[in-house]
Amino acid sequence: AEARSAPYIAVNIQTVADQGANPSDPMRSSIVAISIAVAPGKAYYLPVAHRRYETPQASFELTSEEPQPARKSKAKTAEPVSIAAKALAAGVPDVANLPRLDPPEMRALRELLEDPTVRKTAQNGKFDGLVLRRAGIQLRGLDFDTIMASYVLDPGGRSHGLDVVA
Repeated sequence: AEARSAPYIAVNIQTVADQGANPSDPMRSSIVAISIAVAPGKAYYLPVAHRRYETPQASFELTSEEPQPARKSKAKTAEPVSIAAKALAAGVPDVANLPRLDPPEMRALRELLEDPTVRKTAQNGKFDGLVLRRAGIQLRGLDFDTIMASYVLDPGGRSHGLDVVA
């Protein structure tokens, strides 16, 4: 209801490439989550296929190297310093997903994405539309695409990714 009452919403589809596929191939990518922003500073992240993080085969340190004042040499600290290191040191939380997109519980989300009267903005809407179509959802109401706008404004630009555009 909140998304439907907004003048427009921003939609972003988070994907992971299928085994051995190019990450930019929408026909070989699977939906992991959907983000919907309904107002400046107000967005919802909907995980549908998160997986539990598995520690890689190689070991890694959750500490940083900082100079010791007396010796001016680098030594490892005992405590994790970065936000990511602190989160990993606290333990990996259990994965909590919403149902996949096809069960009846997700009908409202499917209908929102397929509603042509709800104005939508996307970053790379063509990719998102193809990934959603592969999942059985027709993205309708796409009103603005930031990657297309970036290209129109700067066709010679090296990148039109959201991090550069922002």
